[in-house]
Amino acid sequence: MSSPSGSYRESDDAIIAMLRAQAPALPRSLPLDRDTMTQLALLPEFTPKLLANTGIDKKIPGPVGDILADAAFFDSRPALRADDGSLRSVYWVRRDARLIIGSQVRSQLGLKGLRELLSRLRNQIENARIPDLGLDAWAEVVDLLIGDPEGKAVLDKVAGAAAHRASQLVEVIAFLADVLGGSLPGVVDRARTLVAVKVRQDEAARALATYQKRPALESWIAAALSGDDWAIHLRGGGGVGKTMLLRYVSSPRFAGEHRLAPFTVAGVDFDHLDPRYPLLRPLLLFEALQSQLVYPTSVPTHELERARGKFLDAATAAAELAASTRPGQWNPVDDGIRAFADLARLTGRQIVLFFDTARPE
Repeated sequence: MSSPSGSYRESDDAIIAMLRAQAPALPRSLPLDRDTMTQLALLPEFTPKLLANTGIDKKIPGPVGDILADAAFFDSRPALRADDGSLRSVYWVRRDARLIIGSQVRSQLGLKGLRELLSRLRNQIENARIPDLGLDAWAEVVDLLIGDPEGKAVLDKVAGAAAHRASQLVEVIAFLADVLGGSLPGVVDRARTLVAVKVRQDEAARALATYQKRPALESWIAAALSGDDWAIHLRGGGGVGKTMLLRYVSSPRFAGEHRLAPFTVAGVDFDHLDPRYPLLRPLLLFEALQSQLVYPTSVPTHELERARGKFLDAATAAAELAASTRPGQWNPVDDGIRAFADLARLTGRQIVLFFDTARPE
């Protein structure tokens, strides 16, 4: 038996297929011409004033409010104006509509034509000058994507930003990925992992403000990480400081203070895993670990997605085989472990894995 074909990744095309099968179908004809509808789908939010200032309203037949009231394509929320505090309506194109519009326009314009349309929209927004709409993060991401459509520059920006700003940028990338497609859904996954790591590091930094050093244990662990030891077993009763020690070891501060090369950290708390996983989903432990791996931006997203897809396909096949009463000739567990090793190599760093449990031996 060969490896199952196809990918279990949540690509935009898979989402579109799901929506078409489960959600009410959108009207066949768009309420506006293709380019105008695409421009609106590329904006996270807009107001009638923004449409007037950019000239987009000139392409809208009839009253703008009547078009934006079409619930099959648009949604809205009330918001306060920054200048006088009065209420206004802020609109956006619904996600199910964005996905379908994106699929259609990519097939008609191609990625190059779609990016040219995005570039023109960026210039229109710059000239509109409506600062209180909060499009600064959108403009920053668009500028990066125009110069680097594959998203490496965006990943660099997310990696260098504080957690809160990085989260804002990721939400914009995810929004644009619905329409632009290409490698961006993979970029979104990588960016979200970066944000999750930033959040964990910020939480650890706050907790480590009261950390009491344990020189003997720390030196022992540092020596193990720089030597040939491949496993360390820490045991101790509750409240003795095991978790705090591991937080310190996981932080960039530990590597710096002990003159170690930076390393990648991933961990699993067995108390949060179904204890039946070896029988029901044999690669669940590796799935939990791979979701935390961070890769250098020099690794192309398409290469990473291919490697990750190979691992996830094997993980899903292993679970299906475990649930089957008919044995197969293909052993997806072995393939999955090898695929995980390939992903680990792509990090370009030493990897330290933490396994935590409070269950008695």
